[in-house]
Amino acid sequence: VEVHRPKPFGASLRADREVLVQGDESFRPVGIATAPDGSVYITDWVDVSYNVHGKGRLWRLMAKTGKKAKPGAALTVAVNASRRMMERLSNAGFSELRSALTNNDPFIRSAAISRLAKPSFRDAVQNELESTSPAIRLGALLALRRAGNEGAEMVVDEMLADPDESIRRMALVWAGEGQFISLTNRLSIALSSGAVSPTLLKTHAAALRILGKAAKLE
Repeated sequence: VEVHRPKPFGASLRADREVLVQGDESFRPVGIATAPDGSVYITDWVDVSYNVHGKGRLWRLMAKTGKKAKPGAALTVAVNASRRMMERLSNAGFSELRSALTNNDPFIRSAAISRLAKPSFRDAVQNELESTSPAIRLGALLALRRAGNEGAEMVVDEMLADPDESIRRMALVWAGEGQFISLTNRLSIALSSGAVSPTLLKTHAAALRILGKAAKLE
């Protein structure tokens, strides 16, 4: 039985793993519930088999003698600058959203992409596919994908030749996801436009497989 205490990590949270109770191979906790007095009840299936074997146990975990439990204590996590920034992006203008696409925090980038997927930003986002920043081009591509851009196949075709591998990989993902059969013979461009990693090769193969199956169903 583990305890994970959340703490701020950029705009999100993280937790360190702390083992609270540990038994041998016969300790197989299934359910857990708290009581009004702060103690914790744990159901233990005991045996590895799934049949009803009658070996189960019910354990009660209490505070040590002299220690007072705090039932119902609220979990509070201080809001930091990154969290405030992420929340602010829900109403931000294009300039701030564009800048957020280069942020090191993935949650801030995701918030910016969600906002940029709104129809009012479509033309501005489309223009950023020509940005000199790979991070901004990738963010623009993801925003258009999330928005369901009407010219999706043209966008994907263009970005298959991007010099940045992560962008080419996302173009392959979108091609397969959207089942853009017309791009089947264009997918190889992603392998000849820059560095190729094993991940890109696997993505290319998966996209080809998906489009091949989609073509057979037509």
